[in-house]
Amino acid sequence: MAGTRKGYWQDAYQVTFQSHVARISGNNIILDETFFYPASGGQACDRGVLVIAGKSFNVQEVLKEGDNVIHAVKPAPGNAVVPGMIADGMIDWDRRNALMRAHSAQHVLSARIAARFHLSTTEVSIQPDIASINLNNQINLDQLEEVLTIVNRDCTTSHPVTTSISPRDKAISDHAGRIRGEMSTEDPVRIVEIKDIDIMCCGGTHVKDTSEIGLILVIKFKGGREIKFVVGKEAVAMLAKMNTGMISAAATLNKDMLQLAEAVEKQVKNSKLLEEQADQLAIELLDREARCHGLQASSGIRIHVLKAITNKKIATAHFNNFSPGSILAIQGDKGSLQIYSNADTVKANELIQALVERLGGKGGGNPKIAQGMLEKEPEDLGALLMEILSKS
Repeated sequence: MAGTRKGYWQDAYQVTFQSHVARISGNNIILDETFFYPASGGQACDRGVLVIAGKSFNVQEVLKEGDNVIHAVKPAPGNAVVPGMIADGMIDWDRRNALMRAHSAQHVLSARIAARFHLSTTEVSIQPDIASINLNNQINLDQLEEVLTIVNRDCTTSHPVTTSISPRDKAISDHAGRIRGEMSTEDPVRIVEIKDIDIMCCGGTHVKDTSEIGLILVIKFKGGREIKFVVGKEAVAMLAKMNTGMISAAATLNKDMLQLAEAVEKQVKNSKLLEEQADQLAIELLDREARCHGLQASSGIRIHVLKAITNKKIATAHFNNFSPGSILAIQGDKGSLQIYSNADTVKANELIQALVERLGGKGGGNPKIAQGMLEKEPEDLGALLMEILSKS
């Protein structure tokens, strides 16, 4: 059987079409031609509806299987659909258009980075609400700013986007040395060209002109390689929200908005300094407590009670300095509690459960380390622990 004809390669703007059912298998329908784009090349699939013999089937996923395009639908067609029947397809235009704009934006962004910094895009994700690329090497914030200035100019002015389909050998001879990335192994090959910006092999859906894309707003830049962004009206809406948030933050810090980044950086540095000082105080407190005898329970266990040490990593590491047969209980805010035990006869998780039974709340852990949230705060946690141990 011949494969599915790819109508979406011919016209990304056609969202209603008529075709014939070629095959049915469970929830999957294969047509002789489709305009539904299947998930591939990092781009998410289209969604919509197929109407066959008067019944509507929601297209929830579209996949490629060899030369065929599979439409996963609900409800299952069952015996109501047979090969040869006419199928009317209706594609969700809002989703399709969002994917078109995001995919074309990705081409522009990747092309400008390649031209300016000679870096290639190694991974792409195109979703209706967000898109991302990963680069083969790092760029810095200044370089990203430079590229975004160019890209946003490209995506808000007119650059025609054209597609062509030709035998692979002809595509190689026609576009040798011009194509960004590798030549597709498919035959025929589909070429997407953005005038004066980019040319590459691509089977995805695209706009006809870059002016349809609109603003690009980067929302995540990680490790100099990962760039996540939104486009068009989504970017404008998010930018407006970010703008008002920045105005509010600047007012809180009593700064001009243009000074906000510097002020936030200073606040972060101060916060980190305070955290370091708090950690150092916690270490000193733990080490001093380790040298104390603590409360002596009747079983010979030593009980140590501290308050408000929130860094569990530090508490765990420095509990190693406590003498064998010790219990360390750390009371935090709002009933939070950590218990550490290096006593062979006392299990931290059992102590937490005993406290929960008396004071309410919840907790768990293992024999060495446990934590919980108590509904009632004990008046004297040390005395209560001694009482529990005396009865165990």
